[in-house]
Amino acid sequence: MIKNYIFGAQAVILMYDITNYDSFADLEDWFRLVQTTFASHDMPYVALVGNKSAYRPSCDWHARVVKRRGVQASYVKCSCVATLPGA
Repeated sequence: MIKNYIFGAQAVILMYDITNYDSFADLEDWFRLVQTTFASHDMPYVALVGNKSAYRPSCDWHARVVKRRGVQASYVKCSCVATLPGA
């Protein structure tokens, strides 16, 4: 059913938890789903988003996926943790 939601998309965002390797490993399955959905159409832009970067600021897992798959993708780190002034 997910194929119905992403078919025809211009971009796909794949998000994972950089503190949890299993979350990252699941990207392979999600990326494969995107590839099969767009097998006979133009592949959309793929963005990898690593969440919880405040807990693990250095992580190169994403680069391995992009290099291994040979796709054009960007990587963005994000975190919901905010440093409050005076905290």
